[in-house]
Amino acid sequence: MGFTIYPYKDSTINIRFLGLMQFWSRYGEANAGSIYKGDTVNSISDLSLRRLSLITAFEITPKFLLMVNVNSNGNASNNPQQVNLNFSIIDGYGEYSLSDKLSIGAGLHLWNGFSRLNLENVGTLTNLDVPKFQAPYFNQLDKLNRMFGIYARGRLRKLDYRISVNDPFTPTSTNTPANNGFGSPSGGLLHTPSNNSQLNVAYFNPAAQTKMFMGYFKWQFLSKEFNKIPFENGDYIGQKRVFNIGAGFAYRKNGMLVPTKIELRNSALPESSSNPKILIEAKHHDILCLAVDAFLSHKLSAKNDGITMYLGYFSTDMGPNFYTVSSTNQISTYANNPKSNINGSGLASPASGTGNTFYVVTGYHLPNNFPVNNTQFGLFATVQHSNFKALKAPITIYEGGVNWFISGHGLKLTLQYRNRPVLGGIAAYDNFESTATQQSRKREFILQAQVNF
Repeated sequence: MGFTIYPYKDSTINIRFLGLMQFWSRYGEANAGSIYKGDTVNSISDLSLRRLSLITAFEITPKFLLMVNVNSNGNASNNPQQVNLNFSIIDGYGEYSLSDKLSIGAGLHLWNGFSRLNLENVGTLTNLDVPKFQAPYFNQLDKLNRMFGIYARGRLRKLDYRISVNDPFTPTSTNTPANNGFGSPSGGLLHTPSNNSQLNVAYFNPAAQTKMFMGYFKWQFLSKEFNKIPFENGDYIGQKRVFNIGAGFAYRKNGMLVPTKIELRNSALPESSSNPKILIEAKHHDILCLAVDAFLSHKLSAKNDGITMYLGYFSTDMGPNFYTVSSTNQISTYANNPKSNINGSGLASPASGTGNTFYVVTGYHLPNNFPVNNTQFGLFATVQHSNFKALKAPITIYEGGVNWFISGHGLKLTLQYRNRPVLGGIAAYDNFESTATQQSRKREFILQAQVNF
């Protein structure tokens, strides 16, 4: 993919450009209490720019690479803060290659993660998008999975590895209400109003000064995959035989805080905006995320029909009762926070938490030229089954759809159906056990147009 320019004749110096655009048309059944453009709604339809990215790779010498990625992510029409498409640099790192066995680099990078799913090239996915559970610290300690750090990567025979030491971002804070069982706030500070904390519910420690250590290792049984850029291929569309088994970790000492004591600033006065509750004491908790996974791409015949499968098990320890919800390209708010729905507003669903998750992706690619000449079709399905400790019962999310590969991943249309649970009750906090169980299920449909080069 991409195209390469050689600015000097008879020189190995080159500049490579890669780009991605994903445009969404979406319809979905909204969670209870959702407000969209000023009105309470039961369903939402919108057009949005999911991703726009331009990657430039400067190969200064055959051994030195400079990578820059300018990206715009999650742009929705009703968000006034996104009128300029929120462009930012999300990758900016340099790398020196000692050999195929060892390359070292530093900067804002994606050579991290603890599973293949953390690292997948979003322009080559089998399904529509990467699920949120796989990075419970997403956009809190990282920026779109990237962190400032140093890394080493390479290949030792059939073992492909990457390890990194990273300096996480300071987490943001939110106004999540305290002690109501609606899950973990995104951040907060000690001695701030308790609307940023809940008793015995872990949240990101904004004062942590420790580094985050990550590693992912995969054994390649069949064809060796390209490993000069940090992105793992999601789907080879029946063009390659690949079978890998991988395992990884992410660890940060004292990465979370768990509030143990909250009091009014002045106990002699009633609670008010001028006399809020404040967080008095909290204990630390380490972040430890582990994963094992397997990836298979099998070509069945010369017509490029084939199968793609991904299977992963994830164990995410983010501290007691850690639980979050999320919605991609969020476009709605709440009129209130009804206890009949702890999913969040709009199309949000349970995203991540302390616990474990099984995740499966399956895809089948029809032979070339069937049913449309010079193109290819593919069918896919995914299942996420998560057991988060802050909830009373496990949750399951289903997806299914079809890809039309007009020109491989370069020009592709994807239609996906998603079925998500809507939870009622409360998540666990303080000494209260969770009553959160599935009350209903909601549907959504997304049509994506992708240009990838």
